[in-house]
Amino acid sequence: GIAREHGIVGNIDAGCIDLISLALDVYLKNIIEMAIDTVRYRKKKYSDYYDLDDFGTYQAVSSGTDTSKDAKDDIMEIERKRTISLTNEDIYTSLSLFPNMADASGAYYNAMNLGLVNDDELVIKSSSIDDLPDFLEEKPFF
Repeated sequence: GIAREHGIVGNIDAGCIDLISLALDVYLKNIIEMAIDTVRYRKKKYSDYYDLDDFGTYQAVSSGTDTSKDAKDDIMEIERKRTISLTNEDIYTSLSLFPNMADASGAYYNAMNLGLVNDDELVIKSSSIDDLPDFLEEKPFF
């Protein structure tokens, strides 16, 4: 039924259906993964429990004066096991930050439809200042 709605009138191989199903599965998982990464980054960015190391990656900061490795491991273990609930706002934010996740070729196909003007076309070669008496004489070339 769905194939005929989209214009496919012939038989479809079962392998083709599996391939399309897997591709759709990977595509949707990439969108959800990007949304989760965006939410985690926003939580880490404004958190006092993380700090950047020399390589620019987030490292957990130990709470209190206990600087043992076990305390840092406990904090990292808690962060790994924490579940994240995605909301519509999170998906909207991640798709507005990364619109290529929804439409990978959107910029390629829609660039000509934006109506942008070339900067060279904005220059007015004969403007009203050229008609002033000071500019009527030939200008010397240096």
